[in-house]
Amino acid sequence: MPVPEDALPAQYDRAGVRALYTEVSGGRSIVETIGGEENAFETVVRLREMGYQGCWVVTIGTNDAANVSIGGVPDLTTRLDRMMFLFGSEPVLWVDAATRLDDGPYANINMQSWNEVLDAAETRFPTLRVLRWSDVAVDEWFVSDGIHYTSGGAAWRSHAIADALVAAFPADVP
Repeated sequence: MPVPEDALPAQYDRAGVRALYTEVSGGRSIVETIGGEENAFETVVRLREMGYQGCWVVTIGTNDAANVSIGGVPDLTTRLDRMMFLFGSEPVLWVDAATRLDDGPYANINMQSWNEVLDAAETRFPTLRVLRWSDVAVDEWFVSDGIHYTSGGAAWRSHAIADALVAAFPADVP
């Protein structure tokens, strides 16, 4: 974990976000579930039912890319489209995926497939912006599993997300 001043809430505050609601769960994907936890789709449905409206920042995709690579259905485009339809006309900043693995479900080539789906979706969904984290992430920011981030990597990612949010939707940041 980054030190508090580098963590995402502090970075959102630095960027001028006036209200913040977070939903974080390890291993979450759009479709699959782990240990009875909600998947991302169910989480957004619940938040909508609770009345949430605003700007969405989404960091889901790594597990979806891995799951689809071993036969999970539906495909990546369908997963993304289902989420975007839930967000409706509200602004969405989606952080792309990166790993440092050469093989297996979490291989970076599978993350690249997900990122291509995200990039293509920007032309179909006018409220979607993609933070191309994969373009700037460096090896030193990953722990030895090649998937998760060091404290330094998490800090850099938090800075990048807050800055990208303001750049993408300067008037929409609640």
